[in-house]
Amino acid sequence: MPKIVFLSSYSLNPLIEADESKLFVWVAATAFSHAYAYLALAEAYLRLHKSWLNVTFIIPVALVEDEQKGHVLTVNYVKHFLSFPDLAAKMIKVAELGGYEWKQVGASPIGKNVRSK
Repeated sequence: MPKIVFLSSYSLNPLIEADESKLFVWVAATAFSHAYAYLALAEAYLRLHKSWLNVTFIIPVALVEDEQKGHVLTVNYVKHFLSFPDLAAKMIKVAELGGYEWKQVGASPIGKNVRSK
């Protein structure tokens, strides 16, 4: 079966807990509402094809330009601000490990001093 690792958003899943303020979540949801709507449509489309696809949804809170600091795989929690290199490493790790098919996997940094801008 084809395997897809799909970049999504934690804002599409109310069961994912994020280490962010309610104000930040509201501002992000409002500012990116059109992008989130397209992501929701894309996820719904992929779910229509469960019989022949394996998809894992990667969910960062925010992406920043920073060096790789390390990451951890989580299923029900995401921590703020992940670097692009950590996101790439996480997507590769999820694809190699398997076992996360049709799950929303949080992208959480474990390193210290991850940029917040």
